[in-house]
Amino acid sequence: MAVTRAEHIARLKSRFASAWASRLNQVTYHNLAMADFFSGDDHGAIEGLLAASGANLLMMAYLFDKNYPDTGDFSIPAFLDNHTVSAEDIEFDMESILEAMLVADPDEVLKFIGLVDAFRNSVWTRPFNQELYAALSKGFQKWP
Repeated sequence: MAVTRAEHIARLKSRFASAWASRLNQVTYHNLAMADFFSGDDHGAIEGLLAASGANLLMMAYLFDKNYPDTGDFSIPAFLDNHTVSAEDIEFDMESILEAMLVADPDEVLKFIGLVDAFRNSVWTRPFNQELYAALSKGFQKWP
């Protein structure tokens, strides 16, 4: 049974919450160990440092969880592999933009035009960079 994205995120959040709790325990044990050390209780200090080390190991176990359901993979890489897409998988070029515009419903077109007009309006009050816009204009002169 495949793990859903929501299940995986819930699992990761739980693991990170447990790791944070272990981190807080680690700090507490370390601070107690230091207090014992400075009060002359070497055995108490060693005991505290061992407890801090154990909390650290537990924290690392939660962060580097390697028991992803069904595969036994590390949880975070498994999440990325199974629930995200790579940039190579996304077609985003002028052709795809134009195709999307051609099939857009009237509300989507209105929203798009509104955004373009808002951007245009925001640059009217800015200083005009003649060199930049001249260079941009020359780039369009390459059209057939």
